[in-house]
Amino acid sequence: MDAIDSVFDPLREFSKDSVRLVKRCHKPDRKEFTKVAFRTAIGFVVMGFVGFFVKLIFIPINNIIVGSGGMDPGLIAKSRERRQCGEMEY
Repeated sequence: MDAIDSVFDPLREFSKDSVRLVKRCHKPDRKEFTKVAFRTAIGFVVMGFVGFFVKLIFIPINNIIVGSGGMDPGLIAKSRERRQCGEMEY
C-alpha cells in the first residue's frame, strides 16, 4: 500500500491545490481588464521600439564590419532580371 500511496498522494495534493486556486480566481471586471490590456499594449509598443532601434543601429554597423562586398545595387537588380527571363550568366 505504501507504493500506491506514494503515487496517489502527490496527485491528491495537486488536485486540492488546483481546486483551491480555481475557487480563489475571479473574472476581471471591465476596469481591471482594460488596465491589463492597456499595459500589455504599452509593453508591445515599447518592445517594438526597442527592436526597431536596435536594428536601426546595428544594420549600419554590420554593413561597415562585413562590407557590401563591392556589389552595385544596379548590378544585383540586372542579374535578378536576367535570371527571371531565363538568360544565362557567364
